[in-house]
Amino acid sequence: MTKPLSDGNDGALAFQIKPIVPQEISKNQDPCPCCGCDRLNFVQMQPPSPHYACWRCGNCDCFRGWVAKPKNKVNRAEVQRAIAQLLESPSLSAWEREFLSSIKNQPKLSPRQREILSQIQVRVGGEG
Repeated sequence: MTKPLSDGNDGALAFQIKPIVPQEISKNQDPCPCCGCDRLNFVQMQPPSPHYACWRCGNCDCFRGWVAKPKNKVNRAEVQRAIAQLLESPSLSAWEREFLSSIKNQPKLSPRQREILSQIQVRVGGEG
């Protein structure tokens, strides 16, 4: 089933690709607030949209959330691995350890947090 979605301005931007089975959803989803359905459809966005994809209700087509771009998911996983490795280093200062602990489970880092993380990585190097 292909159903165009409109942004309300200049026509269809995305097409419904496929229904998603529960094991493919990476986060717990509450039932749809509009109809109570627990099924989601994955909708891949088309240019010029800045978004990769979104979740929509499988019953009423209500917007349920954005899907991260695959490259962003990979980058975030790499950052989390680097943070975990740095936290194992004995040469961290108390402030650095506290900083790394505070950003450990953040889904997205600010430019300043990335800069500080890079500085710590350069200082500590390949230890850990």
